Amino acid sequence: MERISCVLDSFSIIGIPDANNSPEFSDASYPIDTAFLENVREEAYYQVRRVNHHPSLALWCGNNELVLFLVWYAQHQPEMFREQNPRFQKLFLDVLLRHVFDNSRSISYSFSSTTSGYISLNHTAEKPMVPRINETADGKIYADSGK
Repeated sequence: MERISCVLDSFSIIGIPDANNSPEFSDASYPIDTAFLENVREEAYYQVRRVNHHPSLALWCGNNELVLFLVWYAQHQPEMFREQNPRFQKLFLDVLLRHVFDNSRSISYSFSSTTSGYISLNHTAEKPMVPRINETADGKIYADSGK
């Protein structure tokens, strides 16, 4: 990722690295046990601090399209959605979001490369992002639709 960031910097191109550029992350279901989450915290701390200084860095992204699996589960396998959604939120919102915010003061974070927006955003709240996953209720921020 360092080499890519240097190339982007030199051409004044803005990039969006996602956490799955690290060998530890890819599109999958993750455990949320204490040992794994501690490993994730350490990796997130290292990666954010290592790359954060690059001017080409526009946005940290927690995963690559994993939220699409949650939407599919919600529509076709509700029991799987009820199992996976809390795991997803624990990893990508409770752990990764916090580490990006704690180690970066000016770069945004999105929990997934594809989203349906947020039900709420409040960066001073204990849970700063409430994602919209397979929900159709009105909200203040909803992708680019202006709702």
